[in-house]
Amino acid sequence: PIHDGWLDHPLVRKKLRGRFAPENPLSSTALETYVYCPFRFFFEQVLRYAELDEPGEQVEQTRRGAAGHRALSRFHEELIHKLDSTDLNSGVPESVEERLREALDTAIEEYVQRAPGEAVKVLWRLEGRRLQRQMSRYRGQWEKFLEPWRKEKVTPAPLHLEAGFGLVETKEVPPLVRRVGDAEVRVGGRIDRIDAVDLPGGEGKGFWIIDYKTGRSG
Repeated sequence: PIHDGWLDHPLVRKKLRGRFAPENPLSSTALETYVYCPFRFFFEQVLRYAELDEPGEQVEQTRRGAAGHRALSRFHEELIHKLDSTDLNSGVPESVEERLREALDTAIEEYVQRAPGEAVKVLWRLEGRRLQRQMSRYRGQWEKFLEPWRKEKVTPAPLHLEAGFGLVETKEVPPLVRRVGDAEVRVGGRIDRIDAVDLPGGEGKGFWIIDYKTGRSG
């Protein structure tokens, strides 16, 4: 019954109930797919079909993104106790460029060491150069993000990195739950970065949710 397409089979129904149980919240990506195209959601999340990519001379996009995310997380983890809103008021320090390059070099080398063969090692090192070119724009992008907020006399600074919610390892942070009538949707995932700042006049704390994108621009 696993491969005959009979979704009403008791074993298949049991497996699907477990996969979509309340304790297993959907990822934000899966929910977005369902809203955009339920049929695609059915193929990807229920049948677990995946489109095959054409072979190319590059590292698979998900792994490339993981390397970039790992480097950014470590980079900000190092800075999070050294930089605050006051430090960023006058601009993002030039020193962050060298620190980010070092963090990315370390992350890429870790993937190189785990590569199954010499060809893949070479691909990873080439990919490292591409990522370094991308990351060379990061300081400017960060500065562009901060500029309009400084005019409002607030300067966000990184507070949380890789913040998980609704995951097995983050049980203390519940999933996001949305109910419409009798339907309930639970969403879990991981937020790349959360910036925060104390608002002027004692109005509370402002926060920004930041999602890194390391894919190539068109």
